Amino acid sequence: MKNRSINKILIIFQSILWIVLGAIIGMVITSDLNVSVKVLIMAIILVVIIALNIVIIFMASKGWDFSQYEYVSRKQYKGMEPKKPISMESSAKISTSNKISPDSRVSTEFDSEAQIRTKRNSNANNKKKQHIRKIVLINEEGQALREWDIDTKSGLVIGKSAGNVIVDIDLSESTFADTISKQHAVLNYTGDGWYLDDNDSKNGTRVKKSNQNAILDLKLVGSVEVESGDIIYVSNSMLQLF
Repeated sequence: MKNRSINKILIIFQSILWIVLGAIIGMVITSDLNVSVKVLIMAIILVVIIALNIVIIFMASKGWDFSQYEYVSRKQYKGMEPKKPISMESSAKISTSNKISPDSRVSTEFDSEAQIRTKRNSNANNKKKQHIRKIVLINEEGQALREWDIDTKSGLVIGKSAGNVIVDIDLSESTFADTISKQHAVLNYTGDGWYLDDNDSKNGTRVKKSNQNAILDLKLVGSVEVESGDIIYVSNSMLQLF
């Protein structure tokens, strides 16, 4: 409210001053005074006009906006100044900085291929770690009763050797031999890992994964990938993979 009152006073002052100056100019022009006197009076009027403009400019520099007849602070007045347009040179620099160079794209592609190769090598190493080197027959207490070295094998038949039937993992002397079929199960290495299949046995084949609590029944789930640490239940006989 105070700012608006001050603005009204300035407006009234300006209006009265211009009216008075206009009247004086009219009187001087129409008067019979000497030319020198008229020139002096006109010079005084010119000085007054210049002084008035100086006052207005000074007030505007302090934050007075006479065009809107309201007071604004210096900070706000500066904030209302129009932003400088972006030059062509600056625009070109911004455009150039946003471009992706061909070298950077090539580098990204090579990085991706390197990551893929690293991932493949990592998978290969994991498979190598999971490669089964031996099979151990264990009892319920986990004690080893017999073991078979299969490091150079790629296909194994688990069961009981009898007559002309020869199996790789012979469980004919195990405690539960009577419940085991002659060719009970088959263990094959395919390059991606070891896979166990039940060979249509009478009492079935199950697998307990080392990282799971559940026991998988191969008659229900089919072929199962096995790894080092898993336990194979051939009927009730237990084979642990290492």
